[in-house]
Amino acid sequence: MREDKFMIERGLPPRANYEEILLQNMKDFTNMHERKIIEYSAAARIEWFNMVEEADAHAPDTHPKRVMRVAAMKDVYEMGLAHKDLWQVKPFRIKQKLDEIAKAGKYGRTIGDFGVHASLQGAFYTGHCKHFLDKNYFYHAGSRCKFIGACTAEALDSMFHDMFTKSDYRMDHAIFSDDSLFVVHVDGKKRFFDVDIASCDVSHRAPMFSLLAKMFPADDVINKLIRQCTSKIKIQSVSPEKCNITGKTKEVILEPVEAILSSGSTITTLINTLAVKLMFIAFSMVPDDEISVEAYQRASESVGYHCTINEVHRPCDLRFLRRQPVLDQDGRWRAMLVPGTMFRTLGITKTDLPNKKLSILERGQIFQGQLIQGFYSDISCPFLDFLKKIYPFKESTPLVESKALTRSQLVVITDEAFFETYDATALEISSLYASILDNYECIGIINNPLATRAIFKEYGI
Repeated sequence: MREDKFMIERGLPPRANYEEILLQNMKDFTNMHERKIIEYSAAARIEWFNMVEEADAHAPDTHPKRVMRVAAMKDVYEMGLAHKDLWQVKPFRIKQKLDEIAKAGKYGRTIGDFGVHASLQGAFYTGHCKHFLDKNYFYHAGSRCKFIGACTAEALDSMFHDMFTKSDYRMDHAIFSDDSLFVVHVDGKKRFFDVDIASCDVSHRAPMFSLLAKMFPADDVINKLIRQCTSKIKIQSVSPEKCNITGKTKEVILEPVEAILSSGSTITTLINTLAVKLMFIAFSMVPDDEISVEAYQRASESVGYHCTINEVHRPCDLRFLRRQPVLDQDGRWRAMLVPGTMFRTLGITKTDLPNKKLSILERGQIFQGQLIQGFYSDISCPFLDFLKKIYPFKESTPLVESKALTRSQLVVITDEAFFETYDATALEISSLYASILDNYECIGIINNPLATRAIFKEYGI
């Protein structure tokens, strides 16, 4: 009974030995399709790869952790790590994301930290692997699967346009790590689905790690990175209370019995993508007359994963990396940040407002302008133009972190297209304009039913 309760809490069906069934399915499916995966990746083979030389060459590259990478590379030489299988200099640490805004009832998320030294070991080889995946479609049973390696606006525009216009393939599937969606072309119609893998990172078991190592075997790099995933795990208390025996911060050390993927591993995107490619094979084999959410869920279980499959009836309701497809004024599909993300973010900052010499109202308005410009600098519609007019972007102030993928040319859409995914009426859109004007000087969260509905659809809050 306890197992049933555990399964239900994770959103899994209360089935006896469910995890064991999935593991056996994973073993069987990877064995069955191992040859196809290896043949696909053969063109990417880098027969010899020197991690030390690559790390030394690229550690100074422009990166948020550039200074830390350069210092860590110096340690690699001075500490003799260059001659060792693993470059870890401390136990793998687990940290909880304490400031995350999440859905009600959702478990707190943790992030893993192998350390900068360990990240230098695999980041550049996995970069080569992802470049190969980006440049090469994966085909099966008259269907194709595309890994979106460079998540630029142009790449996402092209992906959506190719999927929703005439296609020569029965199914088009798009992937980035564990984020995926697919369109099935059957009987002259299109059916749209997105995929959410339950507890994706911890769902990978030994057969998947083994297949990944065979997929990219150069110089045993992947096997070394897999061994990172068997490292001891340190969980450190955030309480100031010290241990009575050692006098140090309380901590627990765990030793995995098999490889466990962590968010801190440089193979995360590769193994997630491999899992979804195998699911793509299973999905492509579902017959036309059996296409349904339930059939695709059974297909994902045959690969060894429990997935939530969602069918939507309009392209605008699909989600990929927080983007949705939208038709521009020329009838071309474009990728656009979902409006719910903007509505949830406006009026919220984790840091101080810009320009302390101005009044709090002026500083808040500048901040709002930065957010809107960061989200939609290359998209124009009457509503966005209205927001940009009342919250003008100040070029002299530093732009907040942008969630947009800027294009070289402006994309023009209608308000109806911007709000279509929320089934907004003309009256509701008009009411939203009025709400913003009424609360202009509050520089806070937009309090309006349409904005609230958009946030709830995207985040459940």
